[in-house]
Amino acid sequence: MAKLNVTPLPLKTFTRNPTKGTLVAEASDFNNFRPSRLNNDSYDVGIAILSHHTNDTRRFVLTRLIPMGDELGGWEFVPEDGKGAVKLVTIFND
Repeated sequence: MAKLNVTPLPLKTFTRNPTKGTLVAEASDFNNFRPSRLNNDSYDVGIAILSHHTNDTRRFVLTRLIPMGDELGGWEFVPEDGKGAVKLVTIFND
């Protein structure tokens, strides 16, 4: 499995809740937000987040589309490797 290059989103854009292990942001915080394919041998889509503290990039897999009436309300992502302090990333479609 070869990982595809995914342009990372900056961690500092997210609101962090360390007690719950969550990150939250709005799609408008990013230029043309959309999840990307993560690997060349699967159709898993997700995001990457670059930490300005550690300079590490973590990848997250899309697990749920959040409905809001007839529109897309947002996206939920979990860590690709299942590890780390962040257990859930939510990006709301504003």
